[in-house]
Amino acid sequence: MKSLALSVLLLHRFSSPLKGWLSKADRGWIKQELNEISKKIKSHIRNPPVKELAHERGREAAKGYDYKHSKLQDKVLHDLQHKYDAKGTKNKERPLRPDEK
Repeated sequence: MKSLALSVLLLHRFSSPLKGWLSKADRGWIKQELNEISKKIKSHIRNPPVKELAHERGREAAKGYDYKHSKLQDKVLHDLQHKYDAKGTKNKERPLRPDEK
């Protein structure tokens, strides 16, 4: 489920004109993974090295949100975020606006 959500998320954001949030190296990694999936060499997308899918603040998995509301983030920054927000329990839930659903 995680890899499917990642591929949908990345396909949507990768093909959009606003790709500034993703580095060129990460875009290349994702493009290579998608090429290997299309050639049936692999069956799922892996995260780029030293990256993790991090839920947006207030939209953690414990609050019932899926990986659609996540972004690639450095592992060190993600761990630091959880250090200060107690694994997301200190964050108030941010409900989705109608245009975000």
